[in-house]
Amino acid sequence: AEEAGRPEMIQRIAHSLHLYHDGPPFDGLFSPFRTLEEYLGTARALGAPLPPDIAWMYGRAAEVAAALRPGQAAVRPTHNDLWGPNLIDDGHLIRIVDWEYAAMGDVVFDLANFAIHHMFADAQEGALLRAYFVHPSAAVAARLKLWMIIAELREGMWCMAAMDAFGRVAVAALDLYRG
Repeated sequence: AEEAGRPEMIQRIAHSLHLYHDGPPFDGLFSPFRTLEEYLGTARALGAPLPPDIAWMYGRAAEVAAALRPGQAAVRPTHNDLWGPNLIDDGHLIRIVDWEYAAMGDVVFDLANFAIHHMFADAQEGALLRAYFVHPSAAVAARLKLWMIIAELREGMWCMAAMDAFGRVAVAALDLYRG
């Protein structure tokens, strides 16, 4: 996270993001809001221990969704899982791997996802926006903050659904081993 937040790395990563964001369209549409609903359904089905204010969180997520709809940018190719292990520095280019969540989406969500995974401070978020957009508008900066809320909630809900599922598999495997 520390290395990804350095100014020269932010520039290089923004360059790599442009390489695929500016690429040709392809099938599939990514909606973090649809993903949130899927993760909540999975977590509930698995009996994951959800926080008591989960309804409140999802209510705020619906408000964010409504705020993001007006003037939403056109969908473009997006990765949607930009954390450290999916970035490889070959010394010349930051290569992006693990494309299982790739689809057409909002490039600002990709930036937000990257920023939350690398725990960016406000100054680093600003540097990321400038590296990507050169002269980002206040509206783009606001979109980044809203998408960061959703990206963080999505990561938390992934943990609630996936970790509980992994935990159940591990317990079942132990039971089989013991049995």
